[in-house]
Amino acid sequence: MRQTSLEDVFKEMFAAIDVCLKSNIKLPALLLAYTLIDIAGWLNSDGKSGRVAFTDWLEKYMLPNGTLPCSSLELYGARCGLLHNYSATSNLGASGPVRRVFYAWRPSRADDLAKLISFNTQMMAQLGKDVEQIVAVQAEDILSALQRGLINSFRISLVIHNGLRESMQRPRI
Repeated sequence: MRQTSLEDVFKEMFAAIDVCLKSNIKLPALLLAYTLIDIAGWLNSDGKSGRVAFTDWLEKYMLPNGTLPCSSLELYGARCGLLHNYSATSNLGASGPVRRVFYAWRPSRADDLAKLISFNTQMMAQLGKDVEQIVAVQAEDILSALQRGLINSFRISLVIHNGLRESMQRPRI
């Protein structure tokens, strides 16, 4: 019996993400992406807690390229909300300065979503309502940053499936 390599595990997970995206089931694709970040963080953790391992790995391998407009803690909160509540709400967002993450999926654009969020924030403030802090993120940018992070972190070759590549590379309108 052949032992599965780390590269095989990552390829299998990206294949599962691809299946989800081709089937238009997007939140499970994100759950798999967050699971990969958990795995990568744990492998690089030196025994740190899950939260610290997750955020450290993000800061070192995913966030430096600057394509994601959120912090590692905000992505950890997004992961927790999606994993535990299947929503954008987590204990981190409820108890502190962590913005909730809302996703735009192509052909929709995070810039347009951010404008809607800003408009809603202004309206809520005018009505005297509590205003939530929300950040708009292009979901495909998470997937491409994850792929680059895994390649850089583990020095592996990830040839991803055509459907996932197409999803991540569709031109922004």
